[in-house]
Amino acid sequence: MTQPTGAGPPQERPTRQGTTAPTDAPRIAYLASEYPSVTSSFIRREIAELRRRGLQIETMSIRRCRTPEALGRHEQDAARTTFVVLDAGVTGTIGALAWALTRHPLRLFRAGIAALHHRPAGLRPLLWAGFYLAEACVLARELERRGVGHLHNHFANAAANVGFLTQRLLAAPWSLTLHGNADFEGEHRDLLRDKIAACVFVGCISHYGKAQALRRAALADWDKVFVYGCGLDLAELERHRRAPVPGMVLCVGRLSAEKGQAGLLQAFAQLRTSNARLRLVGDGPERGPLTRLTERLGLTDRVEMLGSLPTDQALGEMSRAQLLVLTSFMEGIPVVLMEAMALGLCVIAPRLAGIPELVEHRVNGVLFTPAHWTELAHTIDELLTDHALRERLASAAQNGAGRRLSVEKAAAPLADCFVRRQFRVDAKPVRH
Repeated sequence: MTQPTGAGPPQERPTRQGTTAPTDAPRIAYLASEYPSVTSSFIRREIAELRRRGLQIETMSIRRCRTPEALGRHEQDAARTTFVVLDAGVTGTIGALAWALTRHPLRLFRAGIAALHHRPAGLRPLLWAGFYLAEACVLARELERRGVGHLHNHFANAAANVGFLTQRLLAAPWSLTLHGNADFEGEHRDLLRDKIAACVFVGCISHYGKAQALRRAALADWDKVFVYGCGLDLAELERHRRAPVPGMVLCVGRLSAEKGQAGLLQAFAQLRTSNARLRLVGDGPERGPLTRLTERLGLTDRVEMLGSLPTDQALGEMSRAQLLVLTSFMEGIPVVLMEAMALGLCVIAPRLAGIPELVEHRVNGVLFTPAHWTELAHTIDELLTDHALRERLASAAQNGAGRRLSVEKAAAPLADCFVRRQFRVDAKPVRH
């Protein structure tokens, strides 16, 4: 993108890691479907790092967290300063629609046309398109009131549909971070092309994700797409001292079909190691079926489901485990895998998507063939019984974390996009 034009270069204030934020840098709003939440700590860390670099960040959420009791202290603090779109209610939404009609009638008309076309086929998506437009009016009014000059979404989900329409109402720069297969598959996958076209830049947390984004994007939009990572607060992790319990295996993730915990239970039933115990952190729609499978496999005395835990408690569970095992069928680069490696916990993960970009097989962890539960069982047995191998892999993972996984390093390319790029506001029309 071209450099800003004007009477002269903008004045800058020094920030961390050498990146500077011009004093006239746009106020930026972050939007997610549910922020803060139990699983959004990486967004919170990213925002904190951008603020430390001098950027002004506002946080926006479509709805409030559905499990507020599981939020940690940092997330509770974030909740108090986050604008929630659905809190507007019916009266506030009608007022926002009236505001858009009187303040930006032509933009509202164009956003309405975009809403009609930027949706999957069917009557239900047509109804939801109307809801997204109404939510975009609520958000746009608040962003204009706060003087926000740039909107950024995490995930190409329903909240990104709202962001897509808000960008049209405000004619302001919009950008997007893509994470894993949920952004590239499902009912919204065919909408990604238009989202990328409307963005001034698109960040992906892995090269695998970038490849999937390019698969959906028009060739003219390829140069907008780049890779930057989710980052960790390594100082925060250092407060959790390792005190592993022999035989403890941990799995952290939403209890849903794509996470594959049923396969982990099947692998556990094949273990030869007699003292192995499995603890599952997370909740979701598969909790009932997984509980019944645990009973059917005769594992009730060896498996414990802990439900959703605040970040600090989940990290405490990692500090007591000997192994972290993930069994997903689709992923980007799981943050929990990064946290475990930075804590010095030996990890086992499937050889798919962006995971091999983080885990090198038998160098800083072990990869297994996705859905090959017998292979997984053999791997768990080997690592629980081979102390030297387990410690070597864990040590390599932890030693590499400082070089690769800090939020300061991870967020630098994104901060550069916000600070140094000239944003285009002439968004391309929706292509049909």
